[in-house]
Amino acid sequence: MGFLIFIALVIMFTVIPVMIAAKILRAERTSFMRCLLVVIASVAAETIASNLVDNELIAGLIAIAFTGLCISLILGAKYLQSIVIAVLSIGVQLGLAILLAGLFGGVVRFGT
Repeated sequence: MGFLIFIALVIMFTVIPVMIAAKILRAERTSFMRCLLVVIASVAAETIASNLVDNELIAGLIAIAFTGLCISLILGAKYLQSIVIAVLSIGVQLGLAILLAGLFGGVVRFGT
């Protein structure tokens, strides 16, 4: 049960900021499922970029550019709007990862 609550909180803290940013920037499609797809694409872009490029700065820029492209296609936003949404999305994901690592000390145990 605790694991499901954890997953629900992670989804809420990553998808809702994307939804809010997309609505503020007037993207065409801002449903929860589309924003969830954007978050999944963003995580995939970050993972692929960091595995392909050793330099973290360049990998981050590649991830932002690719995430912006995904947002343009999925949410129907203009590319510059998509870059702003991508920066917000990646920033929230990194902040959440740092927060969770600090709270759980790198070890997460669910159940008994």
